[in-house]
Amino acid sequence: MKLLIALLLFLFLSCKPADLNNSGDPFSNSYVSQNLVLCALGKGFCDPCVGVSNYISFMESIGSGIMVGLRSVLDSSQNSYVIGQTNQLVAGADGITSFQGTVGNSQNLILSKKNKQGGKEWIKYLGRKSDRPIGILHTKNGGIYFFASTPTSLPGPKRSFVGTPDSSSNIILGKMNPNGNLEWFTYLNNGTTATSDLHLVDMIDTEDQSGILLFGNADTALANPGTILTAAPSNNDWFLMKISYSGDPISIRYYEVPTPLSSFRPRKFVSIPNNGGYYLQASVLNTFSLYPNGLNTYTGSFNNALIVKLASNLNYEWHRYFGTSSGAPEDTPFFPMVALSDSSLVFANNFNVNIITLGLGHPETTPTNYASLFYSVNASGALLYSSFTFGLGDIAKTYELVKKNDNELIAFNGSGGGAAENASIVKISATNFTKLASQPRPGVFLTSGCLVCGKIFATAYSPINVDGAIIPFGAGSGVGGVFNSYHSVFSPSF
Repeated sequence: MKLLIALLLFLFLSCKPADLNNSGDPFSNSYVSQNLVLCALGKGFCDPCVGVSNYISFMESIGSGIMVGLRSVLDSSQNSYVIGQTNQLVAGADGITSFQGTVGNSQNLILSKKNKQGGKEWIKYLGRKSDRPIGILHTKNGGIYFFASTPTSLPGPKRSFVGTPDSSSNIILGKMNPNGNLEWFTYLNNGTTATSDLHLVDMIDTEDQSGILLFGNADTALANPGTILTAAPSNNDWFLMKISYSGDPISIRYYEVPTPLSSFRPRKFVSIPNNGGYYLQASVLNTFSLYPNGLNTYTGSFNNALIVKLASNLNYEWHRYFGTSSGAPEDTPFFPMVALSDSSLVFANNFNVNIITLGLGHPETTPTNYASLFYSVNASGALLYSSFTFGLGDIAKTYELVKKNDNELIAFNGSGGGAAENASIVKISATNFTKLASQPRPGVFLTSGCLVCGKIFATAYSPINVDGAIIPFGAGSGVGGVFNSYHSVFSPSF
């Protein structure tokens, strides 16, 4: 609307004679009428893709230490938001809280915003980071939400921090406004004491825009969780908690898992299109014995990926194990996973052992490096296909996976293990995971990304500067042990 008002003012204040019926003449009535129609359709001057340009921009310039962007989202105006961590002082980042702990040693949570040209809008500290998952979400109604685990107690929460600040950890969950201020935040806990096995691992927007679903595990009953939709918690549970967009609990469903809780770690949560239900992924070290519809058996001794299918009302339907008795998948915070419109699921784990698949084997004859193995299952849990994506000698790991269409996926990659480490974007088949095309990118690996306006947005981890960066790496570029992250928008070559 601002663009349209500016356009009208420009036309009325101009003295240039107009060809009134020429829609190509910006001074004509026809031109104005055409763009009013386009704006009503979300196109022309009102198209959010207008002004989205290719760029590379580091989170901030640093001379030492690390600054890592781990998760990222775009809003409807194509501004980017990235949550990550740093052990460095950043000018202007103390609007919510100052740096906590010792510079160069203590890892602090950071959340940054860049505009659609890659310019810095703001960067904020959110307190110290505990070694647990973090996440960020852009909802359909325009909100930016985040979660992390932290020992820092910030003033003014909806629910108070419990335990001893700076030593106990609580889950912080909040909403940022576009100006970089906390609109609200709360701590998830039992209301009295900090426990050691309470984790939030993922969150998603509901399709009907009735709130946000939180996925995690709990060794305690959560305080004020809203309506409990199942029996009381066993204190050895997974949970799905629904909250309003203003942070108020609506309901919770507990799923008791076998003991110990540490052997059944939840990892990822995705919704199935067209209200088809949900898929959960977990890493398990034992049989999921409390649930009856197992479609195969646990392979024993090593971590398996466990996929659990839930109905749209969150009721359990079935589960299936993925793994091998010859080795465990890589322990990583990245779990690429996407549900397709036919209700099938595609996901990947990284292995450094030979595994029999329905397609390609490990890209090394004698594996030493981790490489991504992709699986797909249908809504009934039947295995559709399994394959390593890359042929012999082509070692890569996928850190993020997004759907281009129902036939093609975009993988955000980095090279595996001790191999030459190069980030890349790879287009793969959604059915047999064949590598269809690829494009190298600067840096070591791509941690997250999405598709935007016919382009690709990505966050990458890099030890050196990238030519043309709007915000450069800084003096630490190329210095051993110094790493930074950049955001970028680029046009794929395929």
